[in-house]
Amino acid sequence: MEDHVEKVLLDVLRMQAHDVKPTQDDDPESAEAKETLKQVQADKAEARRLRADDLFSLAEFAREIRRLEEKERKTREKVATIVAAPRRAGSAAARIVREWETYTVEMKRREMTRRIEAVVIKPAGKGGAQRGAFRADLIEIVWK
Repeated sequence: MEDHVEKVLLDVLRMQAHDVKPTQDDDPESAEAKETLKQVQADKAEARRLRADDLFSLAEFAREIRRLEEKERKTREKVATIVAAPRRAGSAAARIVREWETYTVEMKRREMTRRIEAVVIKPAGKGGAQRGAFRADLIEIVWK
C-alpha cells in the first residue's frame, strides 16, 4: 500500500511540476498590479510635466515622486510574488521528483506527511476479500 501511495504522490508532484505557466498573464491579480504600474508611470510623467510648467513646487514634486516610487516598488514586489509563487511550487515539486530516489525512507515519509492528510482504506464489502489481490480502488488519499 505504501508503494501505491508513493506512486500517486509522485504522479501529483509531476503534474504540479508540469502545470507551471511561465507567466501569469491570465491571473486577474497580476493584471490589476500591471495596470497599477502603468498608471504610476503615467502619474510620474504628469508630475514631471507639472513641475516643468512650474505648476508644482519643488517640494510638492519631490513628495509626489517619492509617493509614486513607493507605490511602484510595492506593486513590483506584488507582481514578483504573484508570478514567482507557482514557479517556486513547480520547481519544488520538480526537485522532489528528481531527487526522490536519493531520499531516505524517513525523508520520503516526511514529504508524504507534508502533503497527505490521511490515507483511508475502504471496506471491501461482502465477497470483496480476494486473497493476495491488491485493490487500489479501495484506497482514498486525502490531500492537505
